[in-house]
Amino acid sequence: MSDARTTTLVLGGTGKTGSRVASRLNALGHSVRTAARHGADALFDWDDPATHRTAIEGVDRVYLVAPVMRTRFAPQVSAFLDLAESAGVQHITYLSAYGIDQAPPEVALRAVELDLMGRVSVTHSILRPAWFMQNFSETFLKPIDGAIASGVPTEYGEMLLLLTQTIASGDGSRPTDDVQAVTGAPPTSFTEFARRTAAAWAAQ
Repeated sequence: MSDARTTTLVLGGTGKTGSRVASRLNALGHSVRTAARHGADALFDWDDPATHRTAIEGVDRVYLVAPVMRTRFAPQVSAFLDLAESAGVQHITYLSAYGIDQAPPEVALRAVELDLMGRVSVTHSILRPAWFMQNFSETFLKPIDGAIASGVPTEYGEMLLLLTQTIASGDGSRPTDDVQAVTGAPPTSFTEFARRTAAAWAAQ
């Protein structure tokens, strides 16, 4: 992304990762367009394809975050990728998840990966983070009695349970040098992160 004339569309631009990606790109002097249902530069709703075309106009690169709170979204994302290709998008960075390269092709996250890999007119990067430390400080792990009864779709709740069980078992916990290799900055240890965000865990 060294060409300042390019514009990056950041989906989920007000969310946990999207807001940080947008902020970093802006700080580096790149042109950024955030997209979300509320509070972003462009309105973007996965369930309203009309918003997709407006958001993608004039964009060269996309930070792709799939729909949340659902497990069957591959056709929606595929249609968006078709639109992105026709609009001249050159590169897509896709936020997937740890271990998805081992998942069967019918799993939505893996289906999107395979879709991207099969496209020849657009290059791509696939991110498979094991976990975000911010999940411990930004309410993702906030206990809720009856999560499903509170409105979380059953299938999504089951996926979250599987994910947290995987992480709790220690799978994916081995540190790598990927962050430093890609960004040039050393990764933050969890000890340092916990020290910086201790206030988030104080009794309310």
